[in-house]
Amino acid sequence: TWSLSEGLLSVVHADRPKDVVWANFPHLSFLIAGHGQAVFSDKRGFFRVKENLQSLVREQVLESFQAEGESLTLTGSFIEEAGSLWEIKFSAIDDQQLSLTAHATLEGRPC
Repeated sequence: TWSLSEGLLSVVHADRPKDVVWANFPHLSFLIAGHGQAVFSDKRGFFRVKENLQSLVREQVLESFQAEGESLTLTGSFIEEAGSLWEIKFSAIDDQQLSLTAHATLEGRPC
C-alpha cells in the first residue's frame, strides 16, 4: 500500500491485509547507497566489518512501482546523484516468507 500524504509505503500479507510485512518510516528514506571499501574479518563465527565510505547518498525518489504475480518492484533514483538508479524487489517465497533484493548504481558503478 502507498500513502502519499503520510509518506508511507508498506507491504502487507495478501490474505491478511492488516499484517504488515515491511514498511518504511513515514517521510524517511528507506534506501541508502554508497561507494567505499569494506574489510571483513571473523573470529569464532562472529563477523566484523570496517567501512571506509567515499560517497554516500541518502535521499531516494520513488519513480515507479510494478506488481507482477507474487512480486512487487520499486525503482527510482537518488536526489544527490544524477544518473543514479536503484531497484528493490519484494517476492513471496511462500505464504510465510518474503524475499527482498536491492540493487543500486552510482556514478555508473554498482554499489
